[in-house]
Amino acid sequence: FNLSVLQLPENYRCPPEVIEIANKLIKYNLTHDKNKLDLIARKQSNQNDVIQVKNFVSFDEEADWVASDIALRAKETRCNCVVLARNHRLLGEVLTKLKAHNVLGYIAVRKDEFVSNPMVWLHAMLRLANARHDREQLRRVCKSFSDLKGIILIVEDIISDAEAEEGDFLRAWQRAALQKEQLDTETKQFLIEAVSKLADKLDFWTFIKDSFAWFEKQLGFGSVSNNSITEYEEEKATWNNLTNEVIGELGRDQITLNVLLQGLDLRSKTPSPPDGAVPCYTIHASKGMEFDHVYLVGLVEDQIPSWQARKRGENSDEMQEERRNCFVAITRVQQSLTLTYSHRVFGWATEPSRFLKEMELVHHNSNKSK
Repeated sequence: FNLSVLQLPENYRCPPEVIEIANKLIKYNLTHDKNKLDLIARKQSNQNDVIQVKNFVSFDEEADWVASDIALRAKETRCNCVVLARNHRLLGEVLTKLKAHNVLGYIAVRKDEFVSNPMVWLHAMLRLANARHDREQLRRVCKSFSDLKGIILIVEDIISDAEAEEGDFLRAWQRAALQKEQLDTETKQFLIEAVSKLADKLDFWTFIKDSFAWFEKQLGFGSVSNNSITEYEEEKATWNNLTNEVIGELGRDQITLNVLLQGLDLRSKTPSPPDGAVPCYTIHASKGMEFDHVYLVGLVEDQIPSWQARKRGENSDEMQEERRNCFVAITRVQQSLTLTYSHRVFGWATEPSRFLKEMELVHHNSNKSK
């Protein structure tokens, strides 16, 4: 068909200094297509020292310096910074130092499912109402209800009962729960009225409203820890935000249960971060994002690249993937890039990452920054 390849090497995000080191880095990958054009910066630098490389005696000092440097920035601009690292352990150290410098920070983690018992139960009940033969959702309903009320319901028994009747796991679960003698009057009334509306009429909006009212009463009994209550309150706020987003897109009258569940599944369940807080991401989680000021910490051998990649060898697929990850990290930048490394990380002697050398930011066989 005489197909031609159209390349789009222009980059409108990063300063030219960052594009230069990114091009140097990725050329070390054996699988890098020699016919692929280098990235071309279409953005001009508007500041000096676009790239900084800092080295420290220990990672404790490294994390403290990063936190102090961010603390020097105006409060309203700190949220435009990001700290990137290989893993959550490194980010946790930086987060501790940010707190010590009176800077709000948070580790950004995508959360695909609710984890507090009330929200797990609510979400699973709606999913089970939407797919009446879903064993996994039945299991989640039983487990979360047991955690909420201390009442054990056997999944296999409910399935057997459902198969003997109409094959509806939701109605079978309701029957099994209502047969429990230890069920309190308030919960029994809730299961009779609210669950019946969901099972018989698919009135999910009323079920959601009634469920939240029931949750509030259950959490007020004093048998639930403060941490669990806080987690539930955060997830309830997240639920309300997510459902409002879905309603805002389509309108409440146009939303079926299936549409609502799809909308929830497509959205992260992570709570909204505090205003002005500094995000801390793993490199993997930062893909597709961009930030004014990037701090990439822990740039040492056994971190970036990982110990596993080093063990596999310089020409291994794992090493090339590590190099691509480093490429991703540095190209999140819009204004400035700060790269840091230490001679000791968590008590272990370390060397600067080979990627720093490949970008010609440190000398070979040297710990001096360029």
